[in-house]
Amino acid sequence: MSTPLAVSRGEACRIYLRGELGKLAPQTWVEEVVSGLSDGDAVTVASVLSLCRNNGVSRDLANGARFELVTVPVEHVLLRPAEPVLRERFEANGWSLVRIACDDRVLRTKPYVDYPTGHGVEYSVLLARAEGEKYRVIDGMHRAIQLARNGEPALELCSIN
Repeated sequence: MSTPLAVSRGEACRIYLRGELGKLAPQTWVEEVVSGLSDGDAVTVASVLSLCRNNGVSRDLANGARFELVTVPVEHVLLRPAEPVLRERFEANGWSLVRIACDDRVLRTKPYVDYPTGHGVEYSVLLARAEGEKYRVIDGMHRAIQLARNGEPALELCSIN
């Protein structure tokens, strides 16, 4: 595990925006737009986007007291449900990223079946919360699974505590 590097709430919001907007536009464009936002604007845009997506991230970003970038081994990463239809599989795997990323029943289901091992991930920083010695991804579950499938030994997380 790397030494945590403190980041501002605004930067944590930019990390969220890079991940979310990267689904809609080329990452180079997203980077240009997001890096130009003030901290206040990044917080506002992230809050609105999270409310539109109804994913609860705005609550995490608003309530976080400390934001840190940290690199952790994939074995220390837990997930939340990504698709309701797979909740039982995620739970059966103990929410463990490593176990979920190897579960054939998960990988035969959309969207995972459409992204084979080796498919690139353009933006790999994920939002997470520390839970003891582990970290639970709160945004970026699909990217986390793809990174684990691709053999990444560790993930870069923006931990919200």
